[in-house]
Amino acid sequence: MTGRLLAGALLAAMLVACDRHPVPIPRSAAGGQAVSRLPAEAPASGGGMYARAEFLLDCAQQAEAALAGQVALDPATDTPSRKLSELERQRKSCARLGPGARVEAERLLRQAASQGDARAQVALLDQRADDVIGVLAKRSSADGVVRMSDAERAELRQIVGGLEQQAYRGNAAAMESLQQIMASGVVETSEPLYSAAWRLVAQQPRGTPLGAGPLKGAEMLDQLDARSEQQVVALARDLHAMCCAH
Repeated sequence: MTGRLLAGALLAAMLVACDRHPVPIPRSAAGGQAVSRLPAEAPASGGGMYARAEFLLDCAQQAEAALAGQVALDPATDTPSRKLSELERQRKSCARLGPGARVEAERLLRQAASQGDARAQVALLDQRADDVIGVLAKRSSADGVVRMSDAERAELRQIVGGLEQQAYRGNAAAMESLQQIMASGVVETSEPLYSAAWRLVAQQPRGTPLGAGPLKGAEMLDQLDARSEQQVVALARDLHAMCCAH
């Protein structure tokens, strides 16, 4: 049995054999809310289509957040005066952009993705995931249960499949996106144990097979029962062997 088939078999076994035990995983879209990052400085000339697209998207997100009054402080690093100063600097950096910044960013992302830029490909998959999760969050009932349509399930399968392809190549951003989607409380097909396995993989060294000892970051699994913890570790080892051992 190949490594990928073994990983799929392990995941299938988890879905059948064990209850789902949520694992505390940082989410950028918990409850369907996407986190808008503050924009970076405009990239230098020749910085590439992806860098330009990222800058344009950040500027568009800043403008949208300002209109909605949703610019928040990071308690670990921000003070009101520092945040205002940073926002002013970023506002000036974005000031020359017109209202079509987001449209232009999308065009650049698609062009970069078509030319094989993995960062752009993951960014487009993330956008699709945010769209689906945002719609599901609006439909969530009081108990958090969301019934997905066949079209939504198919779309999510495509998104997860695309992210898995990138993650199998060692793409850390794709691993993080998989963690978030598969741990989402509004996705009925979510699998927190699979999410936890990718989170564990992301913390392991690259370019060398894992040893027999405990995995780095395994303490995050302490809230799981022993059986679930063993399943996550076994799956993480197989995923690492496929994506990151060489």
